Amino acid sequence: MSLRGMTEEEFRALPKEKLVELLQEEQSRSELGALRMKVGMKGGISIGGLGQGFPTTLYAQSWEHLFAHAEDVLTFIREHRAGNCQCPKTCPALAKDKAS
Repeated sequence: MSLRGMTEEEFRALPKEKLVELLQEEQSRSELGALRMKVGMKGGISIGGLGQGFPTTLYAQSWEHLFAHAEDVLTFIREHRAGNCQCPKTCPALAKDKAS
């Protein structure tokens, strides 16, 4: 069963425990699923789905600056990664380094 495609009547008829279970499943699926992007009222661009439980928000100019230096950021992460870092689970670019 999934919340997506459920009618309002079906949603309202769910027992509270089942609703909580479905919401938790939906949240865990979306945490590392597709990225979600939105523009806020002040122009900040938020990107969710990074597995943090909250979106990361920057203005367009900052995102562009960050992406222009993406290789530098990845190099820094690779050089300073702690032994217990969870990065390979969430970042395919870093996971390939761990395999080699």
